[in-house]
Amino acid sequence: MPTLEFVTPIPPIITGTASYFDLLIRNLDTSVRDIVDIRIVTDSKAWQRDGHTSRFPDELHGIKVVDWSEVADDPAADTTRVYFLANNDKHVFAHRLLARQSAEAVGRIICVLHDPSMFMVHEHMLRTGEPEFSLEAVSGVMRSQLGHSASSVVRGYVNGWLPEAIPFGVHCMGNALAKADEIWTHSVYGANRVLYENDFSNARCQAIRVCAHPREKHDHDPAGTSPSKRTGNSFNIGVFGWVTPPKRVASVLKGVTLALDRMNAKERARVKLRIVGKRPPVPDYDVVEMAERLGLRDHVEFVDYPPQDEFERYIRESDLIFNLRYPSCGETSGTLVSAQTHNIRVVASRYQAFREATGIWRFINVAEPYETWDIADAVVDALREPATAVETAVASVAPIETLLARLVRADSQETL
Repeated sequence: MPTLEFVTPIPPIITGTASYFDLLIRNLDTSVRDIVDIRIVTDSKAWQRDGHTSRFPDELHGIKVVDWSEVADDPAADTTRVYFLANNDKHVFAHRLLARQSAEAVGRIICVLHDPSMFMVHEHMLRTGEPEFSLEAVSGVMRSQLGHSASSVVRGYVNGWLPEAIPFGVHCMGNALAKADEIWTHSVYGANRVLYENDFSNARCQAIRVCAHPREKHDHDPAGTSPSKRTGNSFNIGVFGWVTPPKRVASVLKGVTLALDRMNAKERARVKLRIVGKRPPVPDYDVVEMAERLGLRDHVEFVDYPPQDEFERYIRESDLIFNLRYPSCGETSGTLVSAQTHNIRVVASRYQAFREATGIWRFINVAEPYETWDIADAVVDALREPATAVETAVASVAPIETLLARLVRADSQETL
């Protein structure tokens, strides 16, 4: 029987990709398991690094789980290997395995890109001394985009000579282009960046596909039953994900402060802001101190990265969610998809891949001070407007689990 390998983080590892993959597996048509032998390749050492006391699992939803050290660098001829690549340290093992794989591997290779730009994780691997990512190797994966200037860019950034904007535009796509048969993205924006900003002259990659995020398989909440009516009189605002400057948490705090100044006492008493996500130790981005300074103590709650079911509950309890990004590596957002599933009004940045999203209640500017003013307007308007069903258009591209099922069935028919 042919093999389908998924190289990805899995729950409870703290990254959105793990939750995304958990949903993908739950949505994958069960008949696929009758056609191929599926296994999940992940990093067992991540459990210890993330401080989890649970044992490394043998399976996930009935599918075998193995450590990445247990698989061959090159998959067998009857194997389809799918790498899920993103721009944080939870995906180091996936980037390392792809780097070890030869360009001549006979199996079919697919790279699913969660971020078109992945310089940050490559610089991290260079600084931590990962054997596959020397200075020359990192320069090499940048050459498809930057040519001979790649090594100068790496040296310049590592030595602090180049602006902080560099990581948001540099792809590091060399291994994916040279070693994958197909690259899949979750936005047309991402696909176009890969296609038009890289040299494909020596690439193995022959196809770029766009697929949608997996979605929860249940209906929207009925129109008129807003979360606030289920949880009391509070008006719940949510911000989800890693608490870093590109997620615009500071702008949300300032915007909510402006909004509260425009409300009467009864309205102000209803407003609750919940910021859910890990807060990395960034000395000059202390949003807790900022909230105190802005006088938001009675309105804001900070929640460290919770278990997935609790994370989803916080989303469901929200009346309004801010899904903002600037600057950005071009990523899309699983949180945005989840909010839409639960019929929650979403405010998103009018920027990059987010502009393709359907069912957004309101887009806002990314430039200050307009961003803060737009956030304040959104809070006041959402509080005062009756909650109704959000019109969410169905994505015009198939979700990733459907694309995978089609691929497996097509292979099965060819074999027959």
